[in-house]
Amino acid sequence: MRITTGMLNRHNGGGLISSRKSLLSYVQSNKAGGSSRLSAMSANGGKTGSIASAALARYTKSGYEKLERSADSLEKQAGSLGEKADQGMVSAADVESLLASYNDTLKNLYQCDGSLNNFYRQTLKQAATDNLNALREIGVSYGTDGSLSLNRAKFGKADAESVKAALGSSAGFMKRLGIVASRVSDSASANSQTSSSRYNAGGDISSSYFSRYNFLG
Repeated sequence: MRITTGMLNRHNGGGLISSRKSLLSYVQSNKAGGSSRLSAMSANGGKTGSIASAALARYTKSGYEKLERSADSLEKQAGSLGEKADQGMVSAADVESLLASYNDTLKNLYQCDGSLNNFYRQTLKQAATDNLNALREIGVSYGTDGSLSLNRAKFGKADAESVKAALGSSAGFMKRLGIVASRVSDSASANSQTSSSRYNAGGDISSSYFSRYNFLG
């Protein structure tokens, strides 16, 4: 399936995802991202279920915080490197840093549940495969898991125009990275807030339960 820019703005029956507020509403209403495991553990009921839910919510929140950080890094580096490529000032280290953020974002998307995260992961992969010829020209290769890596020797032989065509601010790959990374960051932030509320809701029960085992008596 080819993913278009319009599809990036709509998911799950055409619901518009355009801001942190709308994303938070989307997550809360659809329970996307970690909901299946959380619901299963909460179904145990009582104090045990509440403790398990709080623990899972805390774990889920941590995962979304990592995802938000990697997506923020990817968005920032895509903008910065695009400007450098336009000016013919990109180094191999710059490219490797961008690819590291790309790979981290892919990994964190995979580790977070939810159809929206799967959608974003596939969209990031497609951003690379749709522009693979230009990327290969400057030494960027695509792995079987969707990760990207750089052949420094080949990059060193690439001319400035080839680098600009692959990584410049107007390049298809870079424009897609900026859009998707921004959406991923907003989605991760919304999910993190939702997980925080779940954890806080179970925190008092959890504290009350463990207070019986206070080592200080």
